[in-house]
Amino acid sequence: MKLFEVDMNRQRNRWAVVVTAGLGVFMAQLDATIVNVALPAIGSRYGVGTAVVQWVMLGYTLPLLALVLPIGRWLESAPVRPVLIASVAGFSAGGLLASLAPGIGWLIAARVLQGCFGAALFVLLPVLATTAVTPAARGRAMGVVMTLGPLGGFSGPVLGGLLLERAGTGGVFLVNPLIGVLVAVSAFVLLPRGGRVPAPGGGSLAEAGLLLAAAGAVLMAMTLAVGEHPAWLVLAAVAVPPAVVWSRRPYGRAVTGLLRHPGVAGPLAALTAQATALVGVQFLMPFLLTRELDAGPGTVGVTMLAIPAGMILFGPVGGWLTDRWGAFRTAAAGVVVFTAGFAALLGMSADWRPIDLAAGLCVVGVGTGLFSGANSALTLWAAPPERLATASAAISVARQAGIAAGPAVANLVWSVTGQGWDGVRAAVAVAMVVGALGWWTMWRSARRQAALVTT
Repeated sequence: MKLFEVDMNRQRNRWAVVVTAGLGVFMAQLDATIVNVALPAIGSRYGVGTAVVQWVMLGYTLPLLALVLPIGRWLESAPVRPVLIASVAGFSAGGLLASLAPGIGWLIAARVLQGCFGAALFVLLPVLATTAVTPAARGRAMGVVMTLGPLGGFSGPVLGGLLLERAGTGGVFLVNPLIGVLVAVSAFVLLPRGGRVPAPGGGSLAEAGLLLAAAGAVLMAMTLAVGEHPAWLVLAAVAVPPAVVWSRRPYGRAVTGLLRHPGVAGPLAALTAQATALVGVQFLMPFLLTRELDAGPGTVGVTMLAIPAGMILFGPVGGWLTDRWGAFRTAAAGVVVFTAGFAALLGMSADWRPIDLAAGLCVVGVGTGLFSGANSALTLWAAPPERLATASAAISVARQAGIAAGPAVANLVWSVTGQGWDGVRAAVAVAMVVGALGWWTMWRSARRQAALVTT
């Protein structure tokens, strides 16, 4: 079975394959949130500041940002079973190496390895779930995957806090190798053998190199601005040449052409803005809880649970509202609620308790739950039918861009304004502004699209 091979005449549903895909998504989502809780302890263990420790997250998200598009094209004709097993094995090996890391450099390198194989998983798993069932059951199949994915994000803070208390920072990275064994064995048993995996073409390698260079230059500039001096931000200009070259090649023109289509660029920009604001605040909160409120790992984990809890509770509500109220209204309402949660957090002070922070974070999670599905629907509905695959990949890239930028932006604001309550309040204020800009880009894009429809 090839990766993008869809059997329109499939007569039966293979729900065990769907669950296997869902477990893979669970593993990837769990990894993101379980590590976030451990960041302060990782910094203390290796004796590094936040400018370096943020690369435990950035080392994972940078390959996801740069490799999803080229890997998707490379694997279009690949057999599923060997690619999935190799991807899970590589992802799990990265987790094992991270748990054994003797230094911060080793740990970051292991996270980069995880990100490279994670990019392949993000391409493989949604397609695997939808091609394992009949066309009439694809909505339910994606429902299984989209339930297990957020459940991984929901479980991460609690598991991370417990493991941190009992097994230290290394134990946090050992959960995913155990899940990876289950996914790999299931794939070996359930999926057909397939053929040989094609070698990557020169175009895919060139695209990956250009995107890595551009994204890496921006993130390194932000890191040096935090660790050394804000003047290092000029280094971000190094990203311009590879970005321009990429945009003029065939694979880049396909994406830029999609962005010029009415109604597409606005939701994608809003998604990047939302992810930047959300992940930036998620990055700082464990440091605030640990340093200012003297909270233990268990308390940090339970407090950070507020965001995925709000997302899980209101994600289905967002889907229901999208069908009945419209995607734009639902996504816009999500941004308003999301921004209101940040506004509530602006009042934080030394008198606050972890539960007070959790309340504001939960409102942020509620807004995210309303926004996410509706915004993706808005993007896909606006895209031309022949560009749906590119639009789906663009959604992933837009989200990963925000996930990569969030810690760097928040850390920069926090460092410049003082690493305490004032610094976190400043970062939250920036998150509010970024969220508002996201709403504006959606509104402007929808207005332009409506004007074209009525003329």
